[in-house]
Amino acid sequence: MKRIIFKIYRQPDINLSGSTLHRFAFRGIIWFGDKLLMIQSKKYGEMKFPGGGKEKGEKTLKTLRREVLEETGYVIKPHPRYFGHTIEYARDYKGEYDVFKQESGYYFCEVYPENKGTAYSSGETAYGYHPILVTLDEAIKNNENVQSNDIIPWKERDTKMLYTLKEMQNAD
Repeated sequence: MKRIIFKIYRQPDINLSGSTLHRFAFRGIIWFGDKLLMIQSKKYGEMKFPGGGKEKGEKTLKTLRREVLEETGYVIKPHPRYFGHTIEYARDYKGEYDVFKQESGYYFCEVYPENKGTAYSSGETAYGYHPILVTLDEAIKNNENVQSNDIIPWKERDTKMLYTLKEMQNAD
């Protein structure tokens, strides 16, 4: 059963009953001691959790493993632990649908120590993505200092997730 952590409505007047493009993505929450493995953009500076979109016919954990390996160079150990989902609603920027709905599943993952190197797409290379180890507070502070814009909509989602993890940490 899905655990919805939060929902984001990017525009206040989205017609949620209209035609919908539904995208599924999966993201890793990977700790190295007290540091999180994040992906940072050199172009805008934001940090995001490693992961990405499910390809046609691909299973959830295969997507998670593929995306984490491509973006970080690390191989996920068996049995990542499901944390929950976020849902984002936005207008489809291509104008083909009324709604773009993205569900992101987050998983606590452990990785093997050997790094196999990243394999970024051309779009990811254009953003200057690179893996980085940071504390939760450093990641939050970094993202709060990056100006929000429609080109990096994931900044809002992943910053909210960072705050969710911070609340969990403070509750322990």
